[in-house]
Amino acid sequence: MNFEIFKKDFINLLDKCLELVKQDNKKVIVLSIPDWNVTPSTKFKDKIRNELKTYNANLQCLYKRRNRKAEYALH
Repeated sequence: MNFEIFKKDFINLLDKCLELVKQDNKKVIVLSIPDWNVTPSTKFKDKIRNELKTYNANLQCLYKRRNRKAEYALH
């Protein structure tokens, strides 16, 4: 998926979530995609690892920019 498309959708979804909880950012949780490349059967470990690191770093940045006081857990 193109990250720019995801970015737009994520921001819209996050804004909607915050609107539904009346801007109480403690009621909104964002989960990251787990890094499955650590399993022995994964063929493209480096590619997957790099793509997930980039994706999760961008997601965390967007989240913090939109919701400065909230926590973001990256697992």
